[in-house]
Amino acid sequence: EELTLANRLANGATAAYANAKRLLNESFETPMRQQMDNEIARFADCTKTADFKEGVTAFVEKRSAKFTGK
Repeated sequence: EELTLANRLANGATAAYANAKRLLNESFETPMRQQMDNEIARFADCTKTADFKEGVTAFVEKRSAKFTGK
């Protein structure tokens, strides 16, 4: 079960996971308004990645995404 989860995470959108983790860690010391601005900026950054394009394409094509971490 743990190995399945580890494989799923390793084969996922790792850049997006890293951004989410960074945002979570920053949230404990960042004022709410600034945190929201940070989240908007990080989301915009994610939309420029190959993984974002692959995720959207896979969703539209109703298939599993094949993320590369780029």
